[in-house]
Amino acid sequence: MSVMRRKIAEHMVLSRRTSAHVHSVFEVDYTRVRRSVRPQGRLRAQGIKLTYMSFLMKATVDALKAVR
Repeated sequence: MSVMRRKIAEHMVLSRRTSAHVHSVFEVDYTRVRRSVRPQGRLRAQGIKLTYMSFLMKATVDALKAVR
């Protein structure tokens, strides 16, 4: 390992040790959301699959529009 890479690695390890790291966990019940889009058979026939990410993106867009 070059001197430069070694110094970068040392600084990254030092940063990890001295910085506060926070993790958040949210539990979400998607039961009502999934029921509201029950007619997915039509969408799947078109090759469209709704995943949890689809709902998260929709909620994000709606929230951004509300703030704007």
